[in-house]
Amino acid sequence: RERGNAAYKAGDKSAAAEHYSAGLEAATDGGGVAPGASLLLCNRAACRAAAGDHAGALADAEVALAEDEAYTKAKLRKAAALACLAGREGEAAAAYRELRVALPGDQAVCDALYAAEQAAGVAGARKLTAGVIQVESEGEYRQHLREAPGLVVVDFTASWCGPCRMIAPHFAAMALDFKTTTFLKVDVDEVSAVSMAENVRSMPTFKLYKGGRAVEVFSGADAGRLRALVAQHAPC
Repeated sequence: RERGNAAYKAGDKSAAAEHYSAGLEAATDGGGVAPGASLLLCNRAACRAAAGDHAGALADAEVALAEDEAYTKAKLRKAAALACLAGREGEAAAAYRELRVALPGDQAVCDALYAAEQAAGVAGARKLTAGVIQVESEGEYRQHLREAPGLVVVDFTASWCGPCRMIAPHFAAMALDFKTTTFLKVDVDEVSAVSMAENVRSMPTFKLYKGGRAVEVFSGADAGRLRALVAQHAPC
């Protein structure tokens, strides 16, 4: 792998692919993929994609995902390969939607999702900004709590609330710093059904969820306290 990495950094993608292939042969166990081979597969997928072999890159990514279905790098390789294969734009859009949930703070994923949806002719495709997600309905809110793979941080806010406006830039900055954490903003006037269901009585109120269960709740524009709680509960 080290030789492959060195060749890749030097710009020799062909040599890098050969080194990764050699590593995979050594890692093969009884005709299957040995544990840990997914990294080599993802690296070779990058080499194949750089050479224009997107079908080969897709094949490597799918084998890596067969070993570890939660491997984010393999999901990124798969989505990128699908986006470059004619007739598979819809699959690419679906793959990037999944990545948008897993990596809400990644602007490159947001941009790729928009491009994939446009290529697939998805009605209503729109550009997204990485970071804070503005919740527009109770159904959307429940979906995020149910499907987000890690920590979810919810800011219950109001446009007329001074402390809410004061902490908003700090909340946005945290959303970019903690890329695998989902940051939601709920306007208590626009989505009152959510604030009523969550028994929110003052703004701003912050709720942290893991696995759909609230693990922390507090009110007040205390950016330091919020960042400390996110750091405590966010996955490493």
